[in-house]
Amino acid sequence: MKYFFWTFSITLFVIFLVLFWITFRPIKNVTSDDVMKVEGLVTNIYPGSGNDIYFKLEKIERPFYINRGMELGLYLDSLNNTVLNKRVILHSIKRWTPLTTNKMHPHISKLTVDGAVIFNEIEDQ
Repeated sequence: MKYFFWTFSITLFVIFLVLFWITFRPIKNVTSDDVMKVEGLVTNIYPGSGNDIYFKLEKIERPFYINRGMELGLYLDSLNNTVLNKRVILHSIKRWTPLTTNKMHPHISKLTVDGAVIFNEIEDQ
């Protein structure tokens, strides 16, 4: 019985570590194969923790974000003037995690409005 308990506990711990790594692994070296296009009307832009910038799109429940956007030279005032209440094209990370089972990770890799690229971290574009 003791052997079963330890085997079961270790197995659960390993499964937890694997799921944690899948969910929170860093997003680096993004290519065009790693993203999916999302189009919508921006209804709200607001700051988040760690200098992130969040974008809320109409008819999509979960907000999208640019990781450390304020450190990358993006400012809320100029984004409000440029992007708010306009249709945008977001290129979001395409990755399955336990939190994003539809493979639409909310990390923005490219932001385009009216044909102008506002933000781009995709390496092959």
